[in-house]
Amino acid sequence: MITIKKNPETVGKLKVGTTGATPADGEIVAGNVSVGGATSANASADGNDLVCGSTTGAATGASIVSTNAGVGSLFFTDGAGYKNQGQIKYDHDTNAMTVVTNTADALTINSSGLTTAKSLLVADGANDVALTLGNSSYGLALDYSTGDLSLKTNGTNKVTVNNAGVCTFSGGINLGDTTLSNYAEGTWTPILKKSTTVIVDASTGTSVGIYTRVGDMLYLSGRVLRAAETTEADASNRWNITGLPFSVESSAAAAFSSLTVGYNVMNGTDAAEAGNSSRFQANSSTTLELYGVNNTTAWASGTIDFTFSGVLKIA
Repeated sequence: MITIKKNPETVGKLKVGTTGATPADGEIVAGNVSVGGATSANASADGNDLVCGSTTGAATGASIVSTNAGVGSLFFTDGAGYKNQGQIKYDHDTNAMTVVTNTADALTINSSGLTTAKSLLVADGANDVALTLGNSSYGLALDYSTGDLSLKTNGTNKVTVNNAGVCTFSGGINLGDTTLSNYAEGTWTPILKKSTTVIVDASTGTSVGIYTRVGDMLYLSGRVLRAAETTEADASNRWNITGLPFSVESSAAAAFSSLTVGYNVMNGTDAAEAGNSSRFQANSSTTLELYGVNNTTAWASGTIDFTFSGVLKIA
């Protein structure tokens, strides 16, 4: 064990030697070095070559002193090749702390506390764990349990990328002139009525539909079909479709937007095959009324079958 203590005869001089020897001034005897009263027994066997401090001291430490524009460093080397493979250095001129690995700057903390690093990985051994850059209200967060990467502002997730690579934007995507705030795909169940009387729905026949929503534009398609199990004698009111998945702009406000009719089968005849056209027009936010051939025709016999598709504007 090497002990460092002041020479009692010469103020300010140090002598370094073993506990049982008094070396000459400036002499260093091989062995572990202890400064401040601590011994090698107080430190790890892998780190007791130099032990500083005291088990009774409330505050202990070591200082590296440089000029106000200089750099103080602690070097790590294997003794061959470069002598600065690893380094912790403090630049007094810029007040920045830098960690060097493999002779290159790997991480720097500047005078404002901002950190620059090549990369940052938080792990618990085999698995990465949750990582937050920022605070609970603002920043970037990675949740290992879900694989979600989220960007948060004002306490709310604004952008989330899930582990399948799908991005969710809570406030929409701004494309310059406007914000695209919604996209959806799904199915819907159209209901065919004559005035307010239900003629075809999911319980009485075939009633199927799909939709795609992009912003406030809504693509709809559907089919209502029923065999000749009943008839409808009303010949004055329009056929209409309800059950829309969203409320839509109606009548003059949307330039009388409508869905084009494909099959228009009633009373044994498909009016579309005869070259006649018709449409289901948005006359209210929840109802599309039939215009053109068969718009008020009474259903007297055979199958009734309408198909329709087109684009409407969501209200």
